[in-house]
Amino acid sequence: MWKNAPVLFALFTLLSCTACASDEPASDGPSSDRFPAELAPGADFDDAAECDVDTPCTDGLTCAYVDLGNPSDPALCVDPASVCERLDCGDGECVILESFPARVACSGTAPDDGSGDEPVGN
Repeated sequence: MWKNAPVLFALFTLLSCTACASDEPASDGPSSDRFPAELAPGADFDDAAECDVDTPCTDGLTCAYVDLGNPSDPALCVDPASVCERLDCGDGECVILESFPARVACSGTAPDDGSGDEPVGN
């Protein structure tokens, strides 16, 4: 009964590794309807200090990556009670995902960027 166990284990391991090496982008979980925010008119994060594990934020502030569409932007010390006031999510909603650093993004339907998903007719 167990003579095929090594073969089954090897097959299981191979399939597991294949799934890990997928070219598919990582999902944010069951609700992958998140999209980058835009700054609200007149808003900026120029006064926000950068943060990380070695450089924590002062009391009352949270270390968060504010998703403005540039993955190389650093995490910033923000006030979780007011960070969404600086962002424009269109018809979507500003959400703060709990992690370290936290992630601030928009959730809902992304605004049409005019990229032309419409078919071109003759």
